[in-house]
Amino acid sequence: MQTFMLTKIISLKEYRQKLSVLWKEAQENNIRYIVLHHSKPILEVKPYTEEIVFDDPIEAGEWSREDYHKYLEQKMQDWLDPADDDIFENM
Repeated sequence: MQTFMLTKIISLKEYRQKLSVLWKEAQENNIRYIVLHHSKPILEVKPYTEEIVFDDPIEAGEWSREDYHKYLEQKMQDWLDPADDDIFENM
């Protein structure tokens, strides 16, 4: 069974002010938050699940820590690539 996670983008100020409300909403409704500071993403906050612990590719021995960090850095660069800024235009 596949589950979907809703993503919401919020400011750092909103995150600080509503932290206790946001984590409860995230748990109940399976929401992740991308937290922005001066229009740049600085945090990804999502509800904790047991799957996160067991799906860790480093602990599972599938990746070295160095390879995993390189992978994450590349994904962040892909995410920040301005060429992809039009992804929301077709929604």
